[in-house]
Amino acid sequence: MNTTPNIQGKNTNLYEEVTNSIIDAIERGVDRWKMPWYAIDTLPINVCTGNFYRGINILLLWATALQRGYLSNQWGTYKQWAEQNAHVKRGEKSTLIVFWNVVDRNDKRPQAEEAPDMESESEMGTRQVLLARGYRVFNAEQVVGYCPKPTQASPRAERIAVADAFFNSLGATVHQSDRAAYRPSNDDLLMPPFEAFIAAEPYYSSLAHEYIHWTGAAHRLNRSLTTRFGSEGYAAEELVAELGAAFVCATLGFSTTYRKDHAAYIQSWLALLKNDKKAILNAASHAQKAADFLQAMGAKRHSKGTAETHEAAA
Repeated sequence: MNTTPNIQGKNTNLYEEVTNSIIDAIERGVDRWKMPWYAIDTLPINVCTGNFYRGINILLLWATALQRGYLSNQWGTYKQWAEQNAHVKRGEKSTLIVFWNVVDRNDKRPQAEEAPDMESESEMGTRQVLLARGYRVFNAEQVVGYCPKPTQASPRAERIAVADAFFNSLGATVHQSDRAAYRPSNDDLLMPPFEAFIAAEPYYSSLAHEYIHWTGAAHRLNRSLTTRFGSEGYAAEELVAELGAAFVCATLGFSTTYRKDHAAYIQSWLALLKNDKKAILNAASHAQKAADFLQAMGAKRHSKGTAETHEAAA
């Protein structure tokens, strides 16, 4: 089932609240060129399950963390914190996140947001729909009685080695250039050398951005956003690349950084989000799918390379 939430829900309150929170985060960061997906090098994680949040929820939680200055990446609902023998401090404000459930057509829940254009047919012939529901979560810094296990980031040299190995495993043709770009006509990437960047973060940020564009080729994810967004499709694709790069870099222990060539897109992104209350959810979904594609490709190539090495040594 294609689970990209190209949403056409009847009640748009949930989407409007999500979108407005991201618009607010972008507008607050305009003067400092600080988007809600910059300067964070860890993915938000659920305190009970240990699972990382995904898609639009990463962006929502990053935006809140940046606004309020939270350093912890652990989040949970009021009930989940209680299960950890902790409780939310009085007066603390929650953060909205969104969860999607696949349910049978005959098992719809009226309190959930429906995405009827995401309807598909299962192997049993049952019509299925994607339902969205809002949840409220709190950061670890909003609770008392919780003692998180201390964590330590990997040494920088180790993270650089891991990031290099990851991007080298993806298999794209990368040509050295004075600019960063993906060329659809040649299906290759242009990148300045590592030494041309002031630090590792902007290098991997730019490389990940172009790789997200690369995933959109017809023989990969076949991502064409002009069908949904029309003349705003180019801005939407740039937003997907920005978010996807942030997701990829965070898994590698790096934050994405401001790119001067994207300053011109900020107003286009704001216009896109204000015109379409579901645009940010679609962009985040495409970004997550692209990040997952790269992660899966990297893991597959790594596994293949390891197997070939073992065969050669046998």
